[in-house]
Amino acid sequence: WVPLSREGKFHRMRDGMLYSDPQEYYEGPMFITADIDHPVTPPDYNKEKDTEVMIKFHLGAMEQQLMQMYRVMAISTILNRTLVLPKMKCFCYKNW
Repeated sequence: WVPLSREGKFHRMRDGMLYSDPQEYYEGPMFITADIDHPVTPPDYNKEKDTEVMIKFHLGAMEQQLMQMYRVMAISTILNRTLVLPKMKCFCYKNW
């Protein structure tokens, strides 16, 4: 992490996919990308009063996503490629 520097700005722009990099930067011969399936958020999830139910749903959803991540990491290791981490969905960031 390089704050308040030219390199840090480029890094943050690339993290947000806002920098004008060619597609090969993310999908070149030494990189591998993947999309993982995200569980659907229950319609009244943020209105729940029972925190235990919300925690159980969050932990189950994270387990599903992590299992997919483990497979992608194994494939990237076997192919000797650098994994560009996919987006994961967290269900706890607004509740606790």
